[in-house]
Amino acid sequence: MMFRPVAFAVALLTSSQAAAQSSIKILTPNNDSCAAFTTAMDTLDQQRLLTLSGWATGFLSGVAQGAGVDFLRNENVETVVLRILAECRRQPTKLLSLTLEEMSRSLILNRNR
Repeated sequence: MMFRPVAFAVALLTSSQAAAQSSIKILTPNNDSCAAFTTAMDTLDQQRLLTLSGWATGFLSGVAQGAGVDFLRNENVETVVLRILAECRRQPTKLLSLTLEEMSRSLILNRNR
């Protein structure tokens, strides 16, 4: 049952790429907690899920670019979304941005080994 929301999130992100090319939407850091992310996944809240998932994957991509370590190269979107979801379920009150920072550090360390 867990894969249904993830598949939905991946489909949402993939289908929105064409729309993103025709219009620019800037997603800024926010105070959303991991609970907001898991709630969006669990309820399949399309708008919220698109915003949070898009921001989260963009955040990770920006960290990878800034660090000069392409830790996302061998990762697929579904795996990344599942990892974000797992991390957020473990610590729902933590800010999503802090969870993503920790994930980034871990991915960088694993990539450099």
